[in-house]
Amino acid sequence: MRDRRVLQCLVVTALVIGVTASSAAASVPDRIRLPDGSQPEGLAISNDGTFYTGSLADGTIYVGDVETGRVRVLVPGVAGRSAVGVEVRGSYLWVAGGATGRAWVFRRDGQLVRTYVFEPGGFVNDVVVTRRAAYFTDSFSPSLYRVQIADDGRPMGQASVETRPLSGDIDYEEGFNANGIDVVRGTGTMVMVQSNTGMLFQVQPSGRTNAIDLGGAKVSMGDGVVVRDRIVYVVQNFLNKVATVRLSDGLGRGRVLSRTTDPSLDVPTSGDLYRGHLFLVNARFTTPPTPDTRYWITSIPRP
Repeated sequence: MRDRRVLQCLVVTALVIGVTASSAAASVPDRIRLPDGSQPEGLAISNDGTFYTGSLADGTIYVGDVETGRVRVLVPGVAGRSAVGVEVRGSYLWVAGGATGRAWVFRRDGQLVRTYVFEPGGFVNDVVVTRRAAYFTDSFSPSLYRVQIADDGRPMGQASVETRPLSGDIDYEEGFNANGIDVVRGTGTMVMVQSNTGMLFQVQPSGRTNAIDLGGAKVSMGDGVVVRDRIVYVVQNFLNKVATVRLSDGLGRGRVLSRTTDPSLDVPTSGDLYRGHLFLVNARFTTPPTPDTRYWITSIPRP
């Protein structure tokens, strides 16, 4: 009888947890409207549900809440600035500057902290931040830019910037090459997609690359990359899909588990996870950008 009561308690507890988790996962909107004409590209979501995205046109940074959908300008745009990949870590927001060859770091209140100039700085596309450094990809130059982070988490100055040539298996071709990048936490190894070849690579902090064997599959037009444990989500922009890839324990092989789409997707370029959902920002590259062009973030259940 005692064992039966214990079992009943466990079943009830599991049901309560399941309902709570399901309710939590369902409490986010399917779509978050961004300001008209904003031309977004990158997306980063902090643990408290605050999201950040930036404008390709002038580097405006928008901040919002994934649960309420409210959005406001955090950093006004500036002529000659552009915001492509973004990453939030601790008190700081890191921004890759695309064709400007630059990057910026802001406090989460919008105050500019650092400006970096990269050489050769072809197209600074995405950024991932680890405990010791931030790493930026360049789609036109086979380079990995490293910015050192101090022990207290502060981004260090221009003198700390290193250009580390990408070596190993990657071979740059015409068009957009290295693009989205994320780190496999606890390993120090990063995962990066090459857009024009549809290949995934392991990337070491040194810049050494090793191709990930996908068994003949490709993640063509791969843009944003999100890594959680051994699962990699690759945003396939012009295909309006997200490829879900499971990596082997050694990270050298991967298997494409699914390719997910949604009617709300319109050239998604970047994504991030929050409360059981994958949020994807739609850059709408096939739609002429005007001050009245609509933009939004799509939310789908985590594949």
